[in-house]
Amino acid sequence: MNVSPMQIIIGFKDTLAIQEIQSIIDKYTFIKTFNQFHEFYKSLVIADLKEGISCEEFQNDLNTLKNDTNILFANPSVFGNDGSFCGVLDEFIVCLKDSTQLSELELQNIALQTNTTIVRKENFLPLFYLLSATKFSKGDAFEMSDYFYETGKFASAEPNLLIENGFN
Repeated sequence: MNVSPMQIIIGFKDTLAIQEIQSIIDKYTFIKTFNQFHEFYKSLVIADLKEGISCEEFQNDLNTLKNDTNILFANPSVFGNDGSFCGVLDEFIVCLKDSTQLSELELQNIALQTNTTIVRKENFLPLFYLLSATKFSKGDAFEMSDYFYETGKFASAEPNLLIENGFN
């Protein structure tokens, strides 16, 4: 997968109307267009950035968006080897190594340390938890899933991606 400096995925507060989201996007001159509000997430925008920006400008643009109080997250998008678009959402999934209270306590402690939120325990997969990483966390969902896994305390950790094949 390769990071795209041309598209980002932006999550807005759920309380905003589509017109409010549109007016927020309009004030950022580095956003050329936004492709859509995703049908599953009304507060989600996939935005095209102006062409020819440097890596430093790209990072600065992401940071500018993260400073907006109406924006919950602004993350890069990546493209798979098959050309599929993958937007990094604010969520990631971790799997505990075992179901002991100690494992759940470790998860809670690491979530607290990284300022991530445990969204829920998966009912049908009792070792799996869905977590959220916002702009206040120590990294985006991609970075946090790596961090959690690299602690050695989890069997797996993966970011939750929005994948669309053939996205233009």
